[in-house]
Amino acid sequence: MSPLKYVWAALIGFAAMIIFVVSAAFLILWLTTSRVVAHSCAHMPTPINDCGGWSALGWVVTVVAGCAAVGLFIGTFVGTMVGISFFRRHQRLNPTTAN
Repeated sequence: MSPLKYVWAALIGFAAMIIFVVSAAFLILWLTTSRVVAHSCAHMPTPINDCGGWSALGWVVTVVAGCAAVGLFIGTFVGTMVGISFFRRHQRLNPTTAN
């Protein structure tokens, strides 16, 4: 069996991870950043000069890291399932090479 199929499976898993991370992070950040910044800066006793910027940066890092962790799991799962599918198809097409 060609190792190229496993490379394709890994690339499909990587693409699934990137698509999930970018779309989920963008959607979460677009919908919630202004609310999170307003909430965190309103509860500070003495707001610093750039409270909104630091709050937004902290929120962006948190959301992107969370989405990357979930996306890594999703990408690994999708890549593994594609790899198993390729392997099973190969076993069905060439039963004489089965171990």
